[in-house]
Amino acid sequence: MYDESQPEPIVEPDTENKTTFHGNDTEANYGERYRLDNSRKFKNHYDRLSRHNRGVLGEWFPREKRREADNLAILDAVANYLEFPEYQHRVARQEFDRAPLKEWSSPNGIDATITAIMICAVVGLKDPRFGREYNPDRKNESQDELFLKLLMSLPYRASVVRSCYQKALRHVEWEPVDWEEYINP
Repeated sequence: MYDESQPEPIVEPDTENKTTFHGNDTEANYGERYRLDNSRKFKNHYDRLSRHNRGVLGEWFPREKRREADNLAILDAVANYLEFPEYQHRVARQEFDRAPLKEWSSPNGIDATITAIMICAVVGLKDPRFGREYNPDRKNESQDELFLKLLMSLPYRASVVRSCYQKALRHVEWEPVDWEEYINP
């Protein structure tokens, strides 16, 4: 697993299959010879294998696993945008991972993005030391600027935001630890 605070290495595969293909290698002179799989060029063949390896093409990568990876990437993007500290980011990721997205989802309503934002809002609310708080029932003047900016850039209705926030509030069971008690008893 990669450290989310560091950029992901481009040359390493991110799937369980550890084979690396370099389909865009223009230095190699593969020529125009036909391959046994009927791809016209070696480059096309290795591009196709690379897509299989990343799970973009074919049935080798389970859809559930791909969806889970995509959803966690959404949460990571939201937490990074909100400048969450590593600890809160990790907690938000765990809570999001166990959230029942299928039960919460609705057409033209709650989706993975708004769920990620609202879980981050609840984690921020439960740990006020950090200062990133959002509650859809408060006036905009008392909201965190990054939450407001993010939500204003997305097309969610206020009723959807409130509904998802209430679900996230009931879902998140995490209580922050007061580290001062452990350091100075």
